[in-house]
Amino acid sequence: MTNTDPLCGPVLHGTLLAGDADAVAAAYIDCFGFRLLADCRISAEHAGAWQLPALAGQRMLLLATASGASEWLRIVEAPGCAAPQPLRHHGWMALEVHVQDVDALAERLRQPGSPFTIIGEPAFLEISDKIRAMQVAGPAGEVLYLTEVRAPVPPFDLPLAPVDPVDRLFIPVLSTAQRAASLALHERLAGKSGLVLDTRVTVLNRAFGHPIERQYPIAVLQLAGQALLEIDQVDDATPALPHACGLPAGIAMISLAIAPGRLAALGIAGSTLAAPAYGARRMVLLRGAGGELIELIETP
Repeated sequence: MTNTDPLCGPVLHGTLLAGDADAVAAAYIDCFGFRLLADCRISAEHAGAWQLPALAGQRMLLLATASGASEWLRIVEAPGCAAPQPLRHHGWMALEVHVQDVDALAERLRQPGSPFTIIGEPAFLEISDKIRAMQVAGPAGEVLYLTEVRAPVPPFDLPLAPVDPVDRLFIPVLSTAQRAASLALHERLAGKSGLVLDTRVTVLNRAFGHPIERQYPIAVLQLAGQALLEIDQVDDATPALPHACGLPAGIAMISLAIAPGRLAALGIAGSTLAAPAYGARRMVLLRGAGGELIELIETP
């Protein structure tokens, strides 16, 4: 792998699969100030491009941050879909979201009736005292890492000035049984080498009842657009079980921008989709080594 500019990124969408899309949307609107942009049905063409024909006709909501500067949250509705246990399954484990003030946000989410449960109080990361983060479980079984970046953290290129109190999705976090295999795929897509290390992941140790100092093999891959991909090898997790529609419950997929022509260069066949938010761009849905669904959308 090279260490030139990455050919993949930024993160365009995080997609949740939930039994009640309205309830999930209301949580993000009420607690984070998000705005509902679209309430539509997945077309047969769109479902076919994903090679998930059972999704045709399913309802999908698109939400943006308070200012509308970032339109990253999609919610696909599958009535009867039960929320998964947070952190317990391989695949997309968490969505790391850039925020302005993590401590103020924690105070708001501690209020009675909050649809988000704090599973990790605000704290500085072990690897940097420039990053303060908290972890919450949401109404679809998703986990959010709500992260305040207070100063540059070399060698990573991270966003520093969020537009909204709860801003863009900038780090998808993957749970896998094999760090090396998962990293190899994402390095191939990005054309860039990742960084491997062992570190404590407190929220995982609490979830699985391990000593708080236990360390995990992780990898971090810089993406374009001040985004990263984090890969955690979690031996205790079990495979995600897909819903009948073909998507796993909770965090169903991550959508990444990829450089024009990159799919063809990698020998990956894609589809040109004229659906809203695609604008006749080429896209493809891949399944990674951790069972994760990765949507790649060619973006100049």
